[in-house]
Amino acid sequence: MTKAPKRESAEKHVYLRDRMDSWETRLQLALCLGAAGVALLVAAYSPAGFWQGLLEALKQLINRI
Repeated sequence: MTKAPKRESAEKHVYLRDRMDSWETRLQLALCLGAAGVALLVAAYSPAGFWQGLLEALKQLINRI
């Protein structure tokens, strides 16, 4: 009877960890792009004008981060 090959240790299998890191990175990118989109919408409907509204929205966004 032949022996079954030994299984590799868990440290060698980093597929799941890499997938989680990739998922987290994509989520952060999506949230940042969403925040930038909200800032553009706020600027577009600002009574002070687009550029002034965009500047104020970005200031508020930076202060929250």
